[in-house]
Amino acid sequence: MQYAILGSGRLARHLYFYFQTLDLPVHQWSRNDDPLFNTFADVLDSTERLRRTLADATHVLLAVSDSSIAPLAERVRSLANPEEILHFSGALAVDGLKSAHPLMTFGDRLETFEWYHAIPFLIEHGEKFEELLPGLPNPHYEIPTGARGYYHALCSLAGNSTFMLWKKIGDQFENELGLPRDLLRPFLQQVVTNSSLSGEKNFTGPVARGDWDVVRKHLASLREKPELLRAYENYLHMASSSGIDLPKDLK
Repeated sequence: MQYAILGSGRLARHLYFYFQTLDLPVHQWSRNDDPLFNTFADVLDSTERLRRTLADATHVLLAVSDSSIAPLAERVRSLANPEEILHFSGALAVDGLKSAHPLMTFGDRLETFEWYHAIPFLIEHGEKFEELLPGLPNPHYEIPTGARGYYHALCSLAGNSTFMLWKKIGDQFENELGLPRDLLRPFLQQVVTNSSLSGEKNFTGPVARGDWDVVRKHLASLREKPELLRAYENYLHMASSSGIDLPKDLK
């Protein structure tokens, strides 16, 4: 078994650190030549770096944005034939690819082994976690068939909208009441931890990334849940008022 993690974002960085902690064999690759995300950083050509990264990989993990998953998978297949190609999107389904969504928000700071160990992974109904991510001891659950969009919309409401709401409340604590925003930490747990450490840099999810097709899928999945749809629309409005440039059809 040999892992290859492709990507240079927060998820890729956290996964690589966790895999190293577990002493799992893993290589990294990124389109840019940053040594932090490239095992073969001495090779300047991106394609040759990828070829070397994939040379002995049995499990290729695509820790990239939703829009990059399908084209990167095709690039992988043109260079190698791994046992598994896996992505981590909660909402996206791509023909020929399997997925495992980590139900966690990832900030700038690396965490403890216990923190990573507790992260649950959501997989497709009928898949075997030990085949998708061998060596990972994490809890895992199956997403009901056809429920990915609804599941990920709920995740986004629970985590991303909460971040925006309680960051704003933290600002009011500081600016209007003269109270330290850290008073909110016990109440908001990990979300408030991310917010109090580095503010908007830890705002994650499709709105932060500009993955507007995913956002449209979320809205479509909530049409029959008016109370959740209103909450999501309020979340988009709050994101827009905080400086996120929404497409016209989402304003």
